[in-house]
Amino acid sequence: MTNPHHETADEYGRTLGASGRWRVVRCKDDVQFIVQKRRGGARARPWQAEAYILDPKALSPVLHRRSLGIPPEDVAAIMAELHQARVTEAT
Repeated sequence: MTNPHHETADEYGRTLGASGRWRVVRCKDDVQFIVQKRRGGARARPWQAEAYILDPKALSPVLHRRSLGIPPEDVAAIMAELHQARVTEAT
């Protein structure tokens, strides 16, 4: 089992939204958000960072970036979770 306090662990407790192979977490130091993609196979640290975001208002534009390749249904599900947690409304 990996350390649940590590940002790349499945059990990381600061996951704000997840769908499919994608999730958004708050970093352990509470200074940024991290968009992560789950890598295949059994790995000690299965989640890989794809984007780092300081401003919560930038989460939506980043998640919608074509270059990340997040399926639209996953973006919608993650955005709904972020909205429910009121993350995207923070200043």
